[in-house]
Amino acid sequence: MRTYCYIALLAAQAVLSGQPTGTTVPKVVFVKGTEIYSASLDGSNITQLTKDGLRKDLPKWSPEGSRIAYMAASPNPFGEFTLITSTGKRLAHFPLLSEGERGMRWIEGLDWLDGNHVVFWGSANPWNCTEVAVDVMKGDGVFGHLGTCRTFVRSPDGKSTAYWGPEGMGFSSDERRESLYVDDADVYPQVVYPQTNSLQFLSKPVWSADSQRVALVDQDVNTGITSLTILDPKPEHATGQRKSFDYLAKWAPILMHAPLGSDPDEGMEVQWVGNLVLLSKEGGAALFLADPAHGTVQPAPADALQSLAEPRAQAAQLKSKAEDLVRKLGGSDFDIWTGPQPTAPN
Repeated sequence: MRTYCYIALLAAQAVLSGQPTGTTVPKVVFVKGTEIYSASLDGSNITQLTKDGLRKDLPKWSPEGSRIAYMAASPNPFGEFTLITSTGKRLAHFPLLSEGERGMRWIEGLDWLDGNHVVFWGSANPWNCTEVAVDVMKGDGVFGHLGTCRTFVRSPDGKSTAYWGPEGMGFSSDERRESLYVDDADVYPQVVYPQTNSLQFLSKPVWSADSQRVALVDQDVNTGITSLTILDPKPEHATGQRKSFDYLAKWAPILMHAPLGSDPDEGMEVQWVGNLVLLSKEGGAALFLADPAHGTVQPAPADALQSLAEPRAQAAQLKSKAEDLVRKLGGSDFDIWTGPQPTAPN
C-alpha cells in the first residue's frame, strides 16, 4: 500500500507541474482573420498583437509565457517563422525551410523545445514525417529527423530525440517492420540487413526523468506477444553498430524486456513514475506496473491512475473553456498558457 501511495503522489506531482498555480492567470493566444490576438481566459484583456494582414497559424506561447511563436504566409512555400513579445513587439522573422529541404512537404505542427528553440514537423511522404528544430533568434538548425509521424519525443535534458519509423529509415512496405531510432541511429531491435524484424510498436518511446532510459511497448507480429522494453539509448553504451543504406544502426543495451501477454494489441500509454513504469490503455485503465531495477512486472492496482483523474479533468476543463472563448471571439487556431512550464536546459 505504501508503494502505491508513493506512486500516486509522484504521478499527481508530474501532471500538476503543468497546471496553473494560485496566482497564475491562464491566457490564450489565437488567430482571428489574419491577425494574432491574446486574451485572459476569463475573457478580459483582449489585445490585437499584429496588424500586417498576412495569413497566420500555429501560435504557441513560450514556456515562460512572455513570447509567442507562429507561422506567417510568405512567398516561401513553408511560410516564415515569426517571434513576438506578449505585447506584439517583433523579435525575429525568417523563413524556416527552403522548398523540399529534408523532404518536408508542408508544416503541420509547431512547439517550443525549450526557451531558445522551437521544433516543427510535417509530412515527408504518406508514411513518415520530418521534425526539425531551430534557434528562435538566429534561425540556425539544431537537428532534423525523419520518422513516423507523431512519435518524436525529446529527452528531458534536451539533448536527444527518440522516435520510431520503418526499418531501413524512409522506406515502407508491408514486409518491413518498425525500428526505434535515437538521433538518427537505429537502436532497437538488433537486426542486420537483409534480415527484417517482426516488431511493431504500440506506444511512443518515453524517456525517464534523468534521460538515461527509454521505455516503450512493442509487439511481435508473428507471435502476437506484447512486451515492455526498456533501453539504454546512450551511444557510448551501444553494444555494436553497423551502417546500412543511409542510416546507422547503433544498438542499445536492453535493460528489460518483459512479455505482457498477447491481449494488448492496441495503443498503450507508458509513464515513468520515479523509477517505476506504469502501463495503461490509451485514455483507459492501468494494466501493469513494472520495476526495472528488479525486472518484475505485476498487474497494476485498480486505483493506480486515480491520482491523475483530477488534474487531467482540470486540464480538460481549461482547454474547453479556452475553446469556448476563442469561438465566441471569432478566432480559430489557439494555444493556452497556464503557467511556467518545465523545460530542458538551454
